[in-house]
Amino acid sequence: MTAKERLLEMVAAEPGGDLRRQYIWTRRRAREQGRLWRGAYAWSVLRAVTTAKGLGIDRISALEFGVAGGNGLLALETVADLAEELSGVRVEVVGFDSGGGLPPPTDPRDVPFFYGEGDYPMDEAKLRARLQRADLRLGLVSETVPQFLSEDHPPVGFMSNDLDYYSSTMDSFGILDADPDRLLPRVVSYFDDVALYPWTDFNGELAAIHEFNATHDQRKISRVYGIRWSLTGSEMKLQWPDQMFIAELFDHPLYSTPELVQGREALHLAT
Repeated sequence: MTAKERLLEMVAAEPGGDLRRQYIWTRRRAREQGRLWRGAYAWSVLRAVTTAKGLGIDRISALEFGVAGGNGLLALETVADLAEELSGVRVEVVGFDSGGGLPPPTDPRDVPFFYGEGDYPMDEAKLRARLQRADLRLGLVSETVPQFLSEDHPPVGFMSNDLDYYSSTMDSFGILDADPDRLLPRVVSYFDDVALYPWTDFNGELAAIHEFNATHDQRKISRVYGIRWSLTGSEMKLQWPDQMFIAELFDHPLYSTPELVQGREALHLAT
């Protein structure tokens, strides 16, 4: 960590301020508490709760698709706790996983030459013993997503996707086909498998994103550009800012509703 970053953490010693200061505060607090923390999850959940608060929504859901060993879900619990402390918006954490590693590939776009059945297994008992608040949904996403949508839950404001396969990612997009009241008008989305070999526009998660966009007129998924330029020095070279997307629901009744001034300012973290 640079000297400038240490100074920024001192300035951000109390919660409040814009999204950049909140991000720095959550990072410091997570380190002090010895908890797992991920920059992508922190930025995403803070952005989602800012949007929710600006729209008068006091509860959101934050989802992780592809839990495996569970470190990501634990990091999502961390930022959910801290985001609630900052905003007062309740964040319900839900993790989706087969529970037995990757299922058998069903499509060439699942990159079966690179991944296969049983990769990334979970030790369910060990993970459940570590979780503090997350709801763990085990089974094929094609089955657990419809079940989740049939139940009462706060609108989804963030979803992380690390399902590897094109087919499983398409199944997870059932979330984005939900009625508008089940989603924020803009769902912050992190995709793990959109960089490096073997990922291209025509396989895995990117192929699923392109297909979703091609088959939906009023709902689209796009990258968020330039996030790295708003981060502190040691994080500007990390990969995760290039893996951030927004799912936009142009048919959402709240899409054009102005967010709070703080929400608008928080988009420009470097100012």
